[in-house]
Amino acid sequence: MDASIVLSGREHENAIELSIIQSIHEIRGMRVILDFDLARRYQVETKNLNLSVSGRRYLPYAFTEQGVAMLSGLLNSDTAIDTNCDKKAKSMIIKYSKYVLLFLWLTMIVSPIHSQVKHTHDIVLGNLQVKDGDNNLGMVFNGFQLEYRYGVQWKINEHEIRYQPKLGIGFTFNRGMFSGHIPVSPINVTWTMPIFEQNGHMIRVGANFMNDYNYILYTELHDGPMFWTAEIGLSPVICYSYQWNNKRIGIGLQNSLLGFTSYRQGYDPYVFLFTWKDFVVSPHKEMKFGSFNNYNHTTVSVEYVPNISKKHSFMYEFDYFGIFYGKKYSRINHNLIWRISLCKNRKK
Repeated sequence: MDASIVLSGREHENAIELSIIQSIHEIRGMRVILDFDLARRYQVETKNLNLSVSGRRYLPYAFTEQGVAMLSGLLNSDTAIDTNCDKKAKSMIIKYSKYVLLFLWLTMIVSPIHSQVKHTHDIVLGNLQVKDGDNNLGMVFNGFQLEYRYGVQWKINEHEIRYQPKLGIGFTFNRGMFSGHIPVSPINVTWTMPIFEQNGHMIRVGANFMNDYNYILYTELHDGPMFWTAEIGLSPVICYSYQWNNKRIGIGLQNSLLGFTSYRQGYDPYVFLFTWKDFVVSPHKEMKFGSFNNYNHTTVSVEYVPNISKKHSFMYEFDYFGIFYGKKYSRINHNLIWRISLCKNRKK
C-alpha cells in the first residue's frame, strides 16, 4: 500500500475551506481575496485573470464576493466554467422549486372552489434491477422494493392537476452480496387536459415535473459509503383510457425531456458517509443539466378499474431510469400497485 497520506472526502473539503478562509483579507472594512490567490483557485495565471477584468495589469487587484461571482463568468478555465455553471444550476433549481411549491400552496388554498378532489393511497410492490457502473463492479443486482405513494388530484374544468410524493425502501442481491435502496420523491406534479373524447375513449396530454432521489448503500462492496441518484426533470405525458359497463382501463406514458441529474461517481473507502449532507446537500451540489444525451426516465403504466363506483383499482408500472455520463447507471422497476381512491365532492 502506498505510504502517502490519503485524505477522506470530508478532510479534503475541510482543507479546501481552510485554504479559502486563509486567502480572505480585510481591507478598508471589506473582506476581499487578492488576485494571485484567486488565480491559483481558478487555475489561471494572475496576469490573465487581471486582463479579463480590465484589459491591463498594474497593481494587484482585490476582489469582493460579488466580484468573484462576476469574474467566474469571464474566465475560460475548466475550474471557473464549472464554478459558474454550478452557480447557475443551483440558482435555477432554487428558482423553479420555489415556483412549484408556491403553485402547490395556491392550489391547496383555492381547492375548496373545485367541483371534485380525489385522494389516493398507493401500495407498491415491485421487482428492482440495478446496474451501477463501477460502483457495484458492473454487476446487476436484483431484488424487491416497497413504496407508499399519497396522491391528491384537483379537477379544474377539464384540467386535472395531480400531486403524488412517494417514499419507499428496497433490497437487492447478487452473489450473496446485499444493497439497500431508499427512493424518495418530495415533488411529483402532473397536469393533463383532454384532446379527444368519444364513445368512452379519451386521450389526455400534459406535463410532469418531478424531484426524485434514490439513495443506495452497498454494505459489502465499499465499507458502507452511500451513493445516490437525483433528478429534477420535466416530462411530457400522454394518457389513454376506455370506459365500458362501469369499468375502465387506462394506459399512461411519460418520458423525460430535460432536467438536472446527479450521480455519485466515486467513493472514499476510508470514511463512512451517511449524514444529512449526503442526503440533501451533495446530490444538488453535483447536478448536471441535459436532455436525452445525459439521462432518460421513462414510465409506462396500465390501470384497471373493475368498478368505477368503487374505490379500488390495480396497476402495472414499468419504470426505467438511466444516466449516460461518467460511470453509467441504470435502474428498472416492474411494479404492481393497489390504489385506493377517495373522492370528495365540493360545492361552491
